[in-house]
Amino acid sequence: MENLYHIDRIRYYEQTEYPDIYKKVYWGAHHGNKDEEILKNRNKFVKEYGIKDISRARCRDKSRIFDLLYYDQDPNKCSDYYRLSETTINYKNSIYFDDNKHTEYYVYGNLPKIIKYTDNGVEHITTREFRRDHPEYYVSDKYSKCIIHIFSMHTCDLGHKFIIDSGYKEIYPLYAKDQRTYIMIRPRYKKDQNNIIPHH
Repeated sequence: MENLYHIDRIRYYEQTEYPDIYKKVYWGAHHGNKDEEILKNRNKFVKEYGIKDISRARCRDKSRIFDLLYYDQDPNKCSDYYRLSETTINYKNSIYFDDNKHTEYYVYGNLPKIIKYTDNGVEHITTREFRRDHPEYYVSDKYSKCIIHIFSMHTCDLGHKFIIDSGYKEIYPLYAKDQRTYIMIRPRYKKDQNNIIPHH
């Protein structure tokens, strides 16, 4: 009984080849005997991307570098969290995106406001943030001036397309086999925010 209890209490990070890295992320703190495929993928991820540590950048700065903002052409269809609709528009790829105005979002944390002028007057469109599950941020020797962002979650077809269209790539699962894992590599600073680093 004691051995079974001990196995049940082993944390995920202890079962990887890189416990010093994975003990710092949410995934690594879970208990139990983790799936072998996920453990192999975690080891592969560190080797493939030259991971040396988690990112020490401030949480706000990290999330703003990788934010996914959207609005809906039909505000009645737009819902909170990450439920997208067929009329969802990626804010940064839209005609309303203005990097100068967008700076306020990075400084003060207010979501960008869209003012649309129509024949009937002025319409205010709400911008929303696409929220992601299980985010992790890393620095690496391979991409020395960048932050590597991964997250894992269940996604519908619309959500998957939105994430891919925003510049992320899907890689092997790193959280659970039934969740998709996405990755993006970007320079650390706001001034370089439009530079997405190509990777395999």
